[in-house]
Amino acid sequence: MNLSARCALVLSLLAFVHLKIVSAAETGGISTAKPGVCPRRRWGIGICAELCSKDSDCPNDEKCCHNGCGHVCIAPYTAKPGMCPRRRWGVGTCAELCSDDSDCPNDEKCCHNGCGHVCIAPYTVPVLLKAGQCPLLLKVVPSHKGCVRDEDCPKDDKCCVFHSDALCVPPDFTKPGVCPRRRWGVGTCAELCSNDSDCPNDEKCCHNGCGHDCIAPYTVPILPKAGQCPLLLKVLPPHKGCVRDEDCPKDDKCCGLWMCPR
Repeated sequence: MNLSARCALVLSLLAFVHLKIVSAAETGGISTAKPGVCPRRRWGIGICAELCSKDSDCPNDEKCCHNGCGHVCIAPYTAKPGMCPRRRWGVGTCAELCSDDSDCPNDEKCCHNGCGHVCIAPYTVPVLLKAGQCPLLLKVVPSHKGCVRDEDCPKDDKCCVFHSDALCVPPDFTKPGVCPRRRWGVGTCAELCSNDSDCPNDEKCCHNGCGHDCIAPYTVPILPKAGQCPLLLKVLPPHKGCVRDEDCPKDDKCCGLWMCPR
């Protein structure tokens, strides 16, 4: 290394030390690091210049990161949501086509393929809706505000919208059966229930001609299928463990030993 190169290197180091001293004096020794981490360096090195000495020298959310030779302001690395899918048998392309998620388009992640790293769509766990329906009226104090989906709510609460506000509330449940046909005239003009969950046992919340009341549901009588059960079992039953004829497919009947012979 010639004399001029050595002098330039010394001056650069002195300037960097001076910036550190000034930075410590300005901040009183308090750390000004921004959230996030510096992205993994690419192959090779960047500009051999000290363009920053701390995160506060950088605009917006950028951080002061080492580029392999000097320090420059770079947007921090943020991992994208989701997980890399499980690798298939064998290995993929033995090439480093990405180093972190920020190298990948849209929602793809930088994943190990068994040999190198490539951009792959993440594995997403299917979101299951909680049981029940959102109530028509808000009758309780919400357990949480600002939800997006049911999984954002505690316990069995669902994410429901009331007057443009997304709130976590206990769900309503629709009981089996149908409301009986109304008799002539009208019933009590009062809202004694708003949904089946307000009613005891198997009663449903039904319109009585004026208001809503809890009423035992109308049940359709179960009629046995035509024919009689055979005396001897001569065929292989298509189903076992039936209780009534309707448990059996097509015209089969539920006979003897809880089987459905043809």
